[in-house]
Amino acid sequence: LTVDAGDDATLDLFGSSRVEGDVTVRTDGDATVTLTGSSYIGGDLTVKAAGSADLDLSSTSVRGDVSVEADEDLDVKLSGEASIDGRLTVDSSGDVDLSLMSSAVGGGLIVDTDGGVEMGIDWGSSVGGDVTIEAASDVDTTVSGTDSVAGDVFIRTFGDVDIEIEGSEAVDGDLTVEDSGDVDIDGCGSVVGEVTPASACG
Repeated sequence: LTVDAGDDATLDLFGSSRVEGDVTVRTDGDATVTLTGSSYIGGDLTVKAAGSADLDLSSTSVRGDVSVEADEDLDVKLSGEASIDGRLTVDSSGDVDLSLMSSAVGGGLIVDTDGGVEMGIDWGSSVGGDVTIEAASDVDTTVSGTDSVAGDVFIRTFGDVDIEIEGSEAVDGDLTVEDSGDVDIDGCGSVVGEVTPASACG
């Protein structure tokens, strides 16, 4: 399933909607993609927008990778036991707002942005691989739960970094912050591996 638009593009999959292959949305404007109610994509989901992008997955299953690119701000929300079997990649020239609520990403998470990042991995959510964030501005991240991130967390930014971690062994690997401004990490005891810089632990 492919959607090509010269202006804004909207794709809604509701109920028991099923697409056995890949889904691609390309637009010269803003992109809004909403998948709810046990909808299913058997392949990859790719969204490319010349404007902003808004991706909302609720009670949805994507068997492949999910890639979202936007030249402006980008908002990604997973909720209601939504699941991505592959990797979630987010690439934006603006700010990124990313939230996982009772959801799972099996193959890791990559965020690359020329703006800032606000990310929340809430209780009942999990990332099955590494989390990598590369940003040009401030990064504000919350990780809550048990075994919420199975791999490492790596953050590189020119801005400040504020991280709050709650739960038993919420991050199974290392937590590393590089090339940043002020770094504040609350909850270093919930990281199984090493925390760098250790001086940032509150």
